[in-house]
Amino acid sequence: MEGLHAITSKAVNIGMFKGASIREGVPVGCNMNRIDNWKCIVQKFASKLFWDEKWCGDMLLKDRFPRVFALEGDKNCNVADCLNISDWGSVFRRPPRGGVEASQFEDLQSLIQEMSTSISMMAGIGP
Repeated sequence: MEGLHAITSKAVNIGMFKGASIREGVPVGCNMNRIDNWKCIVQKFASKLFWDEKWCGDMLLKDRFPRVFALEGDKNCNVADCLNISDWGSVFRRPPRGGVEASQFEDLQSLIQEMSTSISMMAGIGP
């Protein structure tokens, strides 16, 4: 298993902590090398709105992937719900078509996979 530092560094590099304060709610003097102390941070991200909050990089996902956002049936879903979607066809109004839609959807799926892996590992539930 990767060390906690490597996991959190990867999460920081892909922009997981941009636009959110991880200091609020973390006990003073807590040891951030313990996985248990990251659970409150992971839970904060899980409750954020997927499309309407800057939880992943410097842009809102609805601005980064506008064509995919237009297909979304529930524009107010939270991060936890969206990261656990196995069949996006069930939440879109219709399947993504070729071109820009397909490209943005593939990029979003790749980003979600990377985020899900990092969050699972920080929460201690991943490989």
